[in-house]
Amino acid sequence: MIKRVLSGVDGLDSLLDGGFTRPSVIVIEGSAGSGKTTFAIQSLFNAAKNSEEMCMYISAMTEPIAMINNFMSQFSFYSFSLLGQGNVKYVPLSAESVQRGAAAIMNEIEASVEVIKPDRIAIDPINPFSYGLSVMECRKLYYDLFTRLKSWNSLVLVNGELSGSESMKNDVNYLSDGIIRLTDEEERGKRVRYLEILKMRGQKYASGKHVFCITDDGLKVFPKLPASQAARIPRTSVLTGIAELDGMTGGGFMSGSSNLVSGSSGTGKTVLGMQLIVSNARKGVPGVIVCFEDDDAKLRDHMLGFNWDLAELEKKNLLRIVYARDICCANQLVADTVKAIDDIHAGCLLIDSIASFGELLSKYVTLPIIVGSLNSLLRSKNVTTIYTMDTEYTAGAGDDRTASISRYMDAILLLRHVEIDGSLRKAVSVLKMKGKKHENLIREFEITGDGIVIRKKVEKYCTVAGLSLDCAGNFV
Repeated sequence: MIKRVLSGVDGLDSLLDGGFTRPSVIVIEGSAGSGKTTFAIQSLFNAAKNSEEMCMYISAMTEPIAMINNFMSQFSFYSFSLLGQGNVKYVPLSAESVQRGAAAIMNEIEASVEVIKPDRIAIDPINPFSYGLSVMECRKLYYDLFTRLKSWNSLVLVNGELSGSESMKNDVNYLSDGIIRLTDEEERGKRVRYLEILKMRGQKYASGKHVFCITDDGLKVFPKLPASQAARIPRTSVLTGIAELDGMTGGGFMSGSSNLVSGSSGTGKTVLGMQLIVSNARKGVPGVIVCFEDDDAKLRDHMLGFNWDLAELEKKNLLRIVYARDICCANQLVADTVKAIDDIHAGCLLIDSIASFGELLSKYVTLPIIVGSLNSLLRSKNVTTIYTMDTEYTAGAGDDRTASISRYMDAILLLRHVEIDGSLRKAVSVLKMKGKKHENLIREFEITGDGIVIRKKVEKYCTVAGLSLDCAGNFV
């Protein structure tokens, strides 16, 4: 009887519409070092521990169990108690069978299957089965092998060092029920790992390349953000913590909205975003901060200068800080951020900054696409979001992946440096406020010990950083 079973790999089941089918034969392909062995052993141990499946690991490389233990014991899923005496059986092929060829190998495997009666099997790797055989001999071998594999009523994971155009022409893949390819590619001076489902017979799956990382818990796959359904949630006003700015924006931001605070370096973008987070947290609305530039201690110390005790808010579960320094990709950051939001039922989010967020993107994802998907997800959770961005990105200069961000925003604030009477001041204006009336004036503001305080409107100024104006404030 066909049964759906969990893969045992974090994040993969959402791509597989719930997991693998059993019985089936799944090929895990990739070059050396791509993560095939970790994938297979992780799947076995998690199935044995969480589903109490009987599992069998067949090593075709005649590796001693001590070597497997040495490499795999670093992962949290690996349990010595499950190995040997538990539900995971290690079956190394004898050197004699490997030397005698495919028939001897199959006889030895089938003898172990008869005794153990496994629910899940991993063969790692399959390549030695065909050593020394001609093309026709290989074809016959794999046909006989896969016919036997499918008769065992097990989920069989077959690891093979196949890649590129060689892969889909190979008889192993032609005869299999499913193919998962693991690759790694160089991007911006680092290696990025990808998982791609090329074939999965009889079930739906998510196509395309999905980033994965190898962590202390094993492989972790980060699926692309799904399209979120528009939620029918009553929208309310979310105050910014700056009374004058609430007036300029027609009563603050709308709950569930996505808002961009743009400005050149030193204009106060982070302070404005932090002021909204802290002021709402003090009123009992939890917030999440996604931080790129500062470490834990530096951020907390900096905010104490405004009498904002972040550590105290964290203790009360009114604040979570997600640090991006150990993040491998944008989708992992999104997953960690959503988890933080769900953990404390956050209503506000600050992403500081969107340019740093964009640096985590793989070459297969554009910043506008992931921001649009993220905004839809956050709107469905009624989370009010502030993104910060340098002025040059708002104008569309530099990185072309940031050029179309503004259309995904419900509101845009512009902070800038202005020269008034020979001194450098700061000014704020509302460029966009979707669905609400807003003030069109440019107002001067100061950053004080209590945060941002907005003053009078700007009558005359000479220079605005990043823009060309005359001394009357007119664009030229």
